[in-house]
Amino acid sequence: MKKIRIALILTLVLALLAPAALAESADVPIAKIKVAPGAQSVINAGASVYLPDLIQVEPAGASTDNLVFTSSNDSVANVTASRQLMGNAPGKVSVTVKDPAGKATVKMDMQVVQPVSDIVLAPDINLTVFTGKKEKVGLTVYPAEATNKNVVWSSNDESIAKVSNNGTVTGVNPGRTFIHCTTTDGSNVDKALIVDVVRPLKKITFASKSSTLLKYEDMYVTYNTEPIDATNSDLEWTSSDDRVATVSTNGRVYGKTPGKVTITATARDGSGVKASTTVYVEPDAQNAFDVDYLWWEVNRYGLKTGRIKVDVVNRCINRRIKYMGFEVDCYDQNGGLMGSSFPGCVMNVAPGKRVTTRYFSSYINGLDNATKRVVVKVEAVTFDDGTMVVFPYGEEKVLDVNVR
Repeated sequence: MKKIRIALILTLVLALLAPAALAESADVPIAKIKVAPGAQSVINAGASVYLPDLIQVEPAGASTDNLVFTSSNDSVANVTASRQLMGNAPGKVSVTVKDPAGKATVKMDMQVVQPVSDIVLAPDINLTVFTGKKEKVGLTVYPAEATNKNVVWSSNDESIAKVSNNGTVTGVNPGRTFIHCTTTDGSNVDKALIVDVVRPLKKITFASKSSTLLKYEDMYVTYNTEPIDATNSDLEWTSSDDRVATVSTNGRVYGKTPGKVTITATARDGSGVKASTTVYVEPDAQNAFDVDYLWWEVNRYGLKTGRIKVDVVNRCINRRIKYMGFEVDCYDQNGGLMGSSFPGCVMNVAPGKRVTTRYFSSYINGLDNATKRVVVKVEAVTFDDGTMVVFPYGEEKVLDVNVR
């Protein structure tokens, strides 16, 4: 009971003294106003700060309730009724603090800044860099009026890729890592970019500068790529003329019609490395040559002597006829074979060229027109690429005996 009485007495005493203490604090004149040590001096546009928290008065017990705060530029920052300094636009402003009851005053220099809201990288998701090469990452900071657009760049793994302070990425070793771009204005905006470092193709080599295939046949182009440890050795194939020959995605060439095409292989890794080879599409054996002209030898009286010669045409695109052997049969007006066959040959006929054979004998039986039909039976053809075609029954070419 005694303790309760003491507590009641103390409470009563404090209640009687409090109004006096408050009155005494309010009545204490302010001798000096100063900016509080370490007080905030920068605010973001759209944010605010409570101004009384930024100052100190002397004596320490003096009230700050009546202090007046004014801004030198309300368009940059204005003072609200609740004595908040509201940031409106980037810029600098002076806030004057004044005691209306006395002469104490102070000015605070404040800065309103526009923070970074976003940063955009280009490319924005993934960047491919070749080993030993450099790629610059594009950067756009938003908003455009941000006060501090400075950023810092960093790499998660510099053994794979390094990044300079201006966003230039250097490929070190094959692999994948991330680079980061982070603002320095305190907005803590950070963007990450996947970086794939690849070892590029440096060379594509074909086994031969040119190759040959027949119409309606196909073949795979033989090639090598360097280096052998390139990250991506895939190639893109193209033909200079799909009407002559087409090429598939894996280098399979199909001959469609006789002619010459260029087959090109381009690296798919973006290195720009490419190489080309020539493919000749040749006609099939039966159409690789022709015997299409008959010449009669005549004497000084204009009469046929009985000897003839023929024209041989090489229809190939790139193959030279090295040797062609044939027999010549002569038939009379009744279709009967006149005696035995005469052998003949021709050599070294260039592609697309015509060669006339030497004269050899035929049958005329004393009459100019005794031979009515001449048939040349080609038995074998050898080309300069080593190809040899044999016709077991003879490839027949029928000639008009009335020509020349």
